[in-house]
Amino acid sequence: MNEILCEVCKKHFNVSKIQRHHLFSQSKLNRRLYGKLIDDPKNIKFLCDDCHLNKPIPKFTEIQFCDALGIVPRSKTGRAIYDRLMASEFMLYEDITIEDLS
Repeated sequence: MNEILCEVCKKHFNVSKIQRHHLFSQSKLNRRLYGKLIDDPKNIKFLCDDCHLNKPIPKFTEIQFCDALGIVPRSKTGRAIYDRLMASEFMLYEDITIEDLS
């Protein structure tokens, strides 16, 4: 029997009663920027109809999506935020010298 577990209510359902919820939206722009990466298992939760329609399901921002997949953001805004985050992370370590690490 083909059954899948709903990731919210933890009940088993027939495959026909399960919906794939994309954590990062599969809008036209996101599809154009990320293609098949939108359908990566790290971006999908399997939910029953009730949970998909009635429960607050978390969504990914572009930064969270790219972090989960280990890729660099492809939109201008996402890349700017990513660059700022990387610069601030680098700033945490700028006062440390190689001698300090030895």
